[in-house]
Amino acid sequence: MGLSLKDVYPLGINTSVEGNRRLVREKVLQILIANEVCETNLTDLFEHIFYRVFNFGEDEAELITPKKLLKPDELLDIEGDYPIIWEDEYIEFGKRYLNFYKMEVESTNNLIKDLADNWAFERIARIDRLLIQMAVVEFLHFDNIPLKVTMNEVIEIAKLYSTDKSNSFINGMMEKIRNKLTEEGKLEKEVISRNVKRNKERNKRRREKRRRERAEKAAQKATQKENNIEIETGETPEILS
Repeated sequence: MGLSLKDVYPLGINTSVEGNRRLVREKVLQILIANEVCETNLTDLFEHIFYRVFNFGEDEAELITPKKLLKPDELLDIEGDYPIIWEDEYIEFGKRYLNFYKMEVESTNNLIKDLADNWAFERIARIDRLLIQMAVVEFLHFDNIPLKVTMNEVIEIAKLYSTDKSNSFINGMMEKIRNKLTEEGKLEKEVISRNVKRNKERNKRRREKRRRERAEKAAQKATQKENNIEIETGETPEILS
C-alpha cells in the first residue's frame, strides 16, 4: 500500500492558518512556479501546495524548551507543515484561477512580449512574469474583482516574493495590458466601471444644476415679493439686521 502525500509530508495538528483571497493568490503563484520548475501537473501540485503553509523550522527553538518531553502531536507540529483551513469559495477560486491560467498562458505570454519595451521575454524574472500573467487572468475572468484591487494585490505579493525593482516593472506592465485590453473591448468590467463613473459625474452635474436653478428661482421670487410690497405700500420694506 503506497504512502499518500500527507504521510510523506505530514501536517501539524495544533497549529492551522485561516485561508483568504490573498493566500489563494500566493498559493497559485507557488503552484505555477513549481509547475515550471518540476513539470509536475497542476492537479497534483494543487493537492500538495494549496492546503498547507510550509514549515521550514525557523520557530522550532520557540517550541522546544529545556526539560520538556514533547507529546507526539507537538513533535508533529515541529516537523509538519501547517494546514490551511479553506472555505469552499476560496478552494473554488483557486481551482478556477489555475484553469483560466492554462487557458490564457499563450495569449498572456504574447501580450508581455508585445508590451515589454526594451525587455527580452526570456530576461523577465519568472516570478514577475507569472504575477503579470495572474493579473491578466483576473482582469479577464473575475468580473467581481475591480482592476485596481487586482493590481494592488499583485504588487503586495511581489513585495513578498520578488525584488524591490520588480514592483515598478510589474505595475507598468499591468497598466499597459489594462489599457490595451480596454482599447480592444476585452475588459468589460473596465468599460462598465468607466460608464458607471461617467454616469455618476453626469448625475452629479445635473443635481448641481437643479440646485442652482432652484436657488435662482427662490431668489427671483423673493425679489418679486419685495417689489410687490414696495408697489403696494410705496415703501421699501425694512430689512432686519
